[in-house]
Amino acid sequence: MAGLALLLIILGCVAFQYSKGSFVRSFGIFATSIISVIIAFNYFEVLGGVVLSRSDQSSSITPWAQPLAFLLIFIVSFGICQTIAAQLLDKNVKLGTIADKIGRSFLGLFIGLIFGGVILVVLDMSPLSSNLPYERFSKTNINPDNPEKVFLNGDGFVAGWVSLASKGSLSGKKSFAAIHPEFINSSFLNRICFSKTVSITTSANALDVPRKDGVWPAPDDVKNAESPQQPVNVKSGHRLIIVRLGIKKSMLAKIGSFSLSQLRVICKNQSQAESPLTGSSITAFAKGYMQSADLLKTQKLSDIITIKKDDITESTKWIDFVFEVPNGYVPAIVQFKQNFIAELAKMSEPDQAPAITPFQTDTETSPLDSSD
Repeated sequence: MAGLALLLIILGCVAFQYSKGSFVRSFGIFATSIISVIIAFNYFEVLGGVVLSRSDQSSSITPWAQPLAFLLIFIVSFGICQTIAAQLLDKNVKLGTIADKIGRSFLGLFIGLIFGGVILVVLDMSPLSSNLPYERFSKTNINPDNPEKVFLNGDGFVAGWVSLASKGSLSGKKSFAAIHPEFINSSFLNRICFSKTVSITTSANALDVPRKDGVWPAPDDVKNAESPQQPVNVKSGHRLIIVRLGIKKSMLAKIGSFSLSQLRVICKNQSQAESPLTGSSITAFAKGYMQSADLLKTQKLSDIITIKKDDITESTKWIDFVFEVPNGYVPAIVQFKQNFIAELAKMSEPDQAPAITPFQTDTETSPLDSSD
């Protein structure tokens, strides 16, 4: 259905540009739509954060803050840029009739792909059922490495283009490709377990992130808590890295229950670790958490963790989450739910690693149905 809707948007734009447009006008719409997408991707978190900071976590507007901010910024930016473009572009420039029609129809194809992609991105971030606007991941076996894509991949096109531009011609102090690699995947995984008890947003100060001794390699003798006699199964070319995060007792109401699909670390190549906000990155999701000094409690990405106030004896409950990270990469940024992001401490050497903080809790498997 999403693919058909995208195709209709594209065909509509092509038909409109063919019958009503001109090559110059079509080029102006194409250029301003690209500029507007870049602006929307770079500033939707700022505007969404303003709304979230002034909203109660239980408010109905809260989960819609970022997607609506993205849409609003795109519309306003497009309107402003289009007005400027209309004044600057010379409407008297004319090509041959055939060349003009072919050119503006070709541009109409990309205009439709951008507009359709923007709509899909907004829906990707919205608190909808996991199969809307399309089912990107299997409900029975979530595999972040094997996402399904909508026909023509409109959302991937706009997000991928912005990522490419942010680490190239538009690179700066902060790169979208570095902070939000695999943005569409993360958006779907963040809300795939969305329900009345599992929110897609949280407080911007939800987690406590150590500035030292917060990241280190997992012990070589780590075992699977389900089968203590067996070593943990690790993908070829990967290693297990522990990232210590603190659940603040004062923030429990805003954190609520969460799934491991909502917790991810952004990893940088070791040669680029000193510049975590620039260049490009990859995403790694939690494999589980340390149950004891040498036991890893593995979890599915759809497993839901609920921490109660009684589980926190002090102000913060520290949990040593374990991530499967490709060799040659180190965790640099942690992201939780839709709007928490923080830089991580530099990775400690194995001989300087802190003692494991054991953690145990009951988990439940989400039905992956937002209608609960």
